[in-house]
Amino acid sequence: MEITKQVKSLESTSLNKLFAKFSFLVLCLRGYFSGILGDTLIITLFLNFIIALSINYRSVRKSFFIFASLSILTVYNRDVLALIDILAIIYCLRGCKISFLFRINACVLFFYVLTWFILLGLGFLRDQLMIMPKGIAHCMGYENSNQFGMLSFYIVSSLFLITSKKWRIASLLLIPLVNETFFNLSIARTPWIGCYVLLLVSILSYTNIIRRSFRFFIGLLPVFIFIALVYLAIHISQYPELDLVFTTRFSNYANLLSNFSVINWIIGFPQRNGIIIDSSYFMILCSGGAACVVYFWWKYFDAIVNRWEALYQYLPFIISMLAIGIGENIFSSANALSLIFWFLIFNYKQSYK
Repeated sequence: MEITKQVKSLESTSLNKLFAKFSFLVLCLRGYFSGILGDTLIITLFLNFIIALSINYRSVRKSFFIFASLSILTVYNRDVLALIDILAIIYCLRGCKISFLFRINACVLFFYVLTWFILLGLGFLRDQLMIMPKGIAHCMGYENSNQFGMLSFYIVSSLFLITSKKWRIASLLLIPLVNETFFNLSIARTPWIGCYVLLLVSILSYTNIIRRSFRFFIGLLPVFIFIALVYLAIHISQYPELDLVFTTRFSNYANLLSNFSVINWIIGFPQRNGIIIDSSYFMILCSGGAACVVYFWWKYFDAIVNRWEALYQYLPFIISMLAIGIGENIFSSANALSLIFWFLIFNYKQSYK
């Protein structure tokens, strides 16, 4: 009888893992195709149904109660759903090989780019021009040029993650070519900077300039960035040129903070209030309050400091995600690269007892 129970438990766990992997596939499809599809509500509902099937309710761990308790906030703030999906999927994927996530992401991205090219060539997607102070930008079938520009970072990051160590240096040579091509069309500065941050950190890590003693500083990077963002948002009137460079993002952040009440710091600030939030750091704050921000800081610091050797080869990707997060909702939204980023921090080379 006991053996039968164990066999059923193993079968149930295997089925949960299968659903968890399928949920990541659906997440990748939704994330990449959302740029040209627009409304993805049906896919989101289907994704959350698959996530629910991925959880082994017979044996839950402490981290289960983190995203389970966050679900209560959806009554007040639907924006927290992205964090819930991220935490739930990485919870279900614990123990999964990171190479699986890299391959699925790369395959879906390749399929998407091919589909996008075909639709663009056949005229189903039309290029539109955006006239802005920084120049004339192409949208190439997207709603705005920034979404199109982010495609360069998706391609560069996915190429970096999928290639083995011996070929990774060669793949880095393609970064300037891909990056400049997309930037000349989209004039999207945030992904352009993110790609070159990835390249720079890769060079510094391959030449061993970034050493183990740097892990505490790198572990505190999200804290430093968040403090700097809050300071600049509060004092942005003293730095008008900076606000212009960041396309009035800091003015939006200042407007956001001025509308914050004590309760908003605790349970978040719904985006339906009409304030545009183009920052992963502020988006996490608005989604789940200060507690979610601190939780992210703690898990990130713990991962960098205690699993430095395991994460060292992925530092270029991790730091570039932090850099893009300053001006885009890259790791605060539920997408393929975001989930890989959180998986590296929460699960990669993590021991489970």
